[in-house]
Amino acid sequence: MTNVLLKKYRNLDETQQFAILIPILFLLSGIIHKLVSRFRGSGEFLWLFASVSTITLFLSCFLILFSLVNSILIIRDLRMKIVHKILWILLSLSVFLYMALMFLIA
Repeated sequence: MTNVLLKKYRNLDETQQFAILIPILFLLSGIIHKLVSRFRGSGEFLWLFASVSTITLFLSCFLILFSLVNSILIIRDLRMKIVHKILWILLSLSVFLYMALMFLIA
């Protein structure tokens, strides 16, 4: 089963692979930040919280920007049916749309 999924993943275009990877990395950065936040009050591991939270912040900002760029590349380069193309665009834009919605709510 895993071998079949890896073959399908390898057969995807590079922009499609990034469209899958962007939301996964965004979720992982949020989870890691949440796990490390318990070290906020600790004097001994405060450096761990500070460094990991800075890294996850920069990673999240990069992924928001890369989400928009990758969606533009999908629109420009990917040759497939319009329905499938829209789904790939929405997957790639998911991080950007999430953050835009959160800014609108706040």
